[in-house]
Formats: sequence, structure tokens, C-alpha cells
Amino acid sequence: MKLSELKAKKIKIPPRFIIYGPEGVGKSTLASGAPGPVLWLDLEDGASQLEVARFPFEGGTYAQKYEDVLSALKEIKEQDHKFKALVLDGLGSLESLIWDYVCREETKRTGKNHSGIESFGFGRGYTFAQRELRAFTNKLDKIRKDRGMVIILIGHSQIKLYKNPEGDDFDRYQLRMHDKAAGYLKEWCDLLGFMRFEEGAAKSETDTKAKGYSTGKRILNLQRSASFDAKTRFPLDKTITIEGASSFELLNPSKKRLKVAK
Repeated sequence: MKLSELKAKKIKIPPRFIIYGPEGVGKSTLASGAPGPVLWLDLEDGASQLEVARFPFEGGTYAQKYEDVLSALKEIKEQDHKFKALVLDGLGSLESLIWDYVCREETKRTGKNHSGIESFGFGRGYTFAQRELRAFTNKLDKIRKDRGMVIILIGHSQIKLYKNPEGDDFDRYQLRMHDKAAGYLKEWCDLLGFMRFEEGAAKSETDTKAKGYSTGKRILNLQRSASFDAKTRFPLDKTITIEGASSFELLNPSKKRLKVAK
């Protein structure tokens, strides 16, 4: 093809979501409302109350080793099935499985015992783990391209000190993973949503101290702020009120309003 014949066009491919936040806020419930049928990779006991189709890991409901997760991805890519969305719950457990896997593999390769990810010294263990995480997301990308599946990863949040290059350091919510892994996943995904309860602190004219309050509403934040990481490559509102699984329709990739922003 001649370059002069090329025309501008968009690539139609299912998106990659990461939803994170504190425990009990409804992340798994929201993900269960993805365009179905939905297949659940259960790595921790965070969605036992949900009626979803779970991948049948050998030896139990949850993956015991990272190899179990890799085997699951291989079957999802190669087997005949009807699933349109893949949910991995959750990222913290996946990272722990990868750390254990890296330690086992490097122990076999070098003959030197690696009892933990920090036993490598000078952060080398985390570098090996990030390399494996990159290979893992490549497998997810193959599934979404070849099988047309939406990818949804669920994670927990943590409050961590942010090293501010322009002034004083401050605390903010971040994905509960090692910095290298979290940074890579933030770049990889198409939507990073921070889900939390609508709450804060305020004081009246008669109060000497601010009092905490909570409205009970669940909010999905899609725009980065000083308080948390978030992003979207779609033209969506910066905050969306979540009212259960049906609210995933607001993020439905089939909606015309979710055309990728230029």
C-alpha cells in the first residue's frame, strides 16, 4: 500500500478497565454488570456473594499459583466459549502470585534460594516481577483482540505519600501495588477508575472542629486529582454515580458516546 492512500480511522477493540478503591465500596458488583456473559477469574474472596461464572481452577475456587492463572488465560484464548468480558479479581493477589513465581523460577535458574521478592537485592526482584506483569498484560491484550473480550481488573486502594516535585509532599490514594507495577498498569489501561464513598469533613459556624460526613453514595472518579490517580481515554464525565451492577452500562464500550477521544 502506498502511504498516500492511507486514511484516518479508529481501531475498534474492546477496552481495558481498572477499577480500584477501598474495601466494600462495590467494585466487584460494578464489574459484574459488564457486557455479558462475564467470566470471573477469582484470585481472592471478594465476590463470593455475586452470582457469576467463575473459572474452575484446579484444586479450589481461587488460583493457588501464578501458573494456574496463565493456564486459565490459555484456555480462555483457545477454547470455544460465549463470554464477552473477563474480570480478574484482584490485582493485589495477582502481584503476590507473580512474586512467588519469580522467586521459584529464579531459584531454579540460578540455584540460589530466593525466599522473597526483596531477596534479589537492589530492587531487582521488582524489576523481574514487572517484566512478568508486562508479559501477563500482553496475554490479556491477545484475548481482547482475538476473542473480542472486555478486560476488567479490580484492585484495592492505599493511602501513600506522594513525592511532590513542586512543593510539599502529601498523602493520596493510589493503587495498592508496588510503584513499578502500579505505574505500568496505569499506562496500560484505557480507563482507571477510583471508586469511593461520597464523604468528607465540614464544620458549621458553631463547631470548633470539622466533623466527618458520608452521604452513602458511591462515586467513580475518572479524572486525576491531587487526592487520587484516575484517567479515561473516553469522553466521559469526571465523576459518575454508581448504583450497582447496572451502572456499568454508563461505561459500555458499545455506546457511541464512548468513542475514543482524540
